[in-house]
Amino acid sequence: MTIREIARLANVSPATISLVLNNKPGVGDETRKRIQNILKEYDYKLPPKNKVPMKNIRFLKYKDHSMIVDGNAGFISTIIDAVEAECREMGYNLIITTVKGNFKQALKILQEDTSDGIILLGTEIPPADYPLLKTIATPMVIVDNIMSREPYECVVMNNQETTYFALKYLSDLGHSEVAYFKSSTEISNFHERSLAFYDCCGALGLTCTNTFELTPTLDGAYDSMKEYIGNGAKFPTAAFADNDTIALGAMKALQEAGYKIPDDISIMGFDDIPYCTISDPPLTTMRVPRRRIGRRAVRRLCERMQEDPINSNVKILLGSRLVERQSTCPPRKK
Repeated sequence: MTIREIARLANVSPATISLVLNNKPGVGDETRKRIQNILKEYDYKLPPKNKVPMKNIRFLKYKDHSMIVDGNAGFISTIIDAVEAECREMGYNLIITTVKGNFKQALKILQEDTSDGIILLGTEIPPADYPLLKTIATPMVIVDNIMSREPYECVVMNNQETTYFALKYLSDLGHSEVAYFKSSTEISNFHERSLAFYDCCGALGLTCTNTFELTPTLDGAYDSMKEYIGNGAKFPTAAFADNDTIALGAMKALQEAGYKIPDDISIMGFDDIPYCTISDPPLTTMRVPRRRIGRRAVRRLCERMQEDPINSNVKILLGSRLVERQSTCPPRKK
């Protein structure tokens, strides 16, 4: 029996039968009872609704040395939280996989993946391994690595522009000389910032007096800076760091050596991790839109899954903004 046949027997419209079947108002008690008796007599039941299976997105968190992925407090976790929230809002199931120090294993997981799409954390993937990702057939978006000169979809902060605005801020305060607190461990973002640092110094008329290579962890940057200070290093009135973790570790070592921040040296960070607000003094930095990176990665992946992959190669660069705190000031007259 179909709904139309039941409706004919009850001398009502198919819409009325549907209202009764779904226990909705709009049908008189007598009519409802008569329809229910007919349904019972013919043992009619609503056919089961076809459930559309939820699509899966895999987030692969790859860690090489972990110094940046795990060491830059709250940065990567905020991106992942945003990815998870956006997937949930768009009706996707998120599967998070972590692989440490074995890119071949990560590559194998991606090659065999049956998910509808992949978001790959590219922070610590070395350039030598970039070409290997061409073997991935599943639609993929890479976050936190621009992967220059490679045909991959990427969502990352605009390192060149952000570095320029950071240095321009120091220049506008009146600083003419600046030190570079550079990471001793290179990743794509630090490489981009390094190129931008020297280029922007030239464009702004700033002199880079020294480049200090520091380990990109709190303790590592602290120990590295203590060694430089012990060897008699001299500092200009301002410094720019590759990220906040380096800036905070270096600042602690400088303070222990008797330097006053910012009176003796203004320190500028990059990222705006939570520690920036509780350091003493709080750190001036450039706020990277971590949540926007995560959200845009999911949205771009959804678009990617509906496009011709051969013609798809989008790099999304998100701008950052200055957060001025107490670790910077105009140069003091001596």
